[in-house]
Order: sequence, then C-alpha cells, then structure tokens
Amino acid sequence: MGLLLAAALGGLVSSVPVTVAGGPPGDFDVQVVLGGNTRERAEISHRLWLRRRTPVIVTGDGGYTIQDLRARGVPASRLIHEGKARTTYENAANTAPMLRQGGYGRVVIVTSDYHAARALSCFRKVMPELEFSVCTTPAEERSAWENFQLRLRERGKRLGYAVIHGVPAWASP
Repeated sequence: MGLLLAAALGGLVSSVPVTVAGGPPGDFDVQVVLGGNTRERAEISHRLWLRRRTPVIVTGDGGYTIQDLRARGVPASRLIHEGKARTTYENAANTAPMLRQGGYGRVVIVTSDYHAARALSCFRKVMPELEFSVCTTPAEERSAWENFQLRLRERGKRLGYAVIHGVPAWASP
C-alpha cells in the first residue's frame, strides 16, 4: 500500500510543470526582478535595461540587486525597491499597486530558470489584466541529482501555492 501511495504521489508531483521558456522578451514597460540569485538576476536586468531603459522594480531583496544595478550604471531614478516580500506570491501582491499606479501594461519578470513557471503563475493570478513575460537566468550547470532535487522541491512548492493561494499548479505558463 505504501509503495502504491508513493508511486501515485510521484506521478502527481512529476506532472506539475516547473520550467517555462524565458528568453529575451518582446516589448515591455517595466521589469520586476525577484530577489534571490541576485548577481545573475542583476546581470539579466541590466542587459534588459540597456535595451529598453524602463523602470526596474526589485522585490523581495535586501537591496543587493539595487546596489549591483547602480554599480552597473542604472540611475537611482529608474529603480524602485519593494523590500517586504518574502515569498513569490508576496512579490506579486506587493508589486501589484506599483504596477497599476505606474500604468504599466507589459511586464517582464526576471528570475531563475527553475522558478519561472511559479513566478509567472503568481503574477498572472494577482494581476490578470496585465501582460507578463519572463526572462530567466541561464540554466546553471547542475548534476542530475541536483536537478532532480531542485525540480522536485519546485513542484512541491507549486502544489503548495495551488492549495494556499489558489495559484493553478498546472496552468500553462
């Protein structure tokens, strides 16, 4: 019985999508850079900023990404810091008023490859009226075991977000 339950749970968890294509986005009005993996995300954000010179909202970060972007030449006047978010859902909820007040319609989310699907689902749940794309950091060199653990953990988080926040775990990003 225990083996059957484990197999069923494994099948359920393995069917939850984790990644989403995150290449260079089309047009966008603003970027939202999620905290964590700050150096890589700041690098991607800087490249996007050089291309479009749009405002950059950094959320869920202790200020490290802001410092990195400033050091790369992004003016403080183009940077907005939202430092209270502790989760991906809070990243979306806390930036929603800023995005709406700014009148932004097209938003690019900057995050890690394995985190993109959950981030996109959260932002679309909180602000269905806006258009979101995602630009991810390059997939890191990881062992097969590390990839397995990372993806399993991310699938668990997607299922948790479905239960706690009503964010569809299986929604196509």
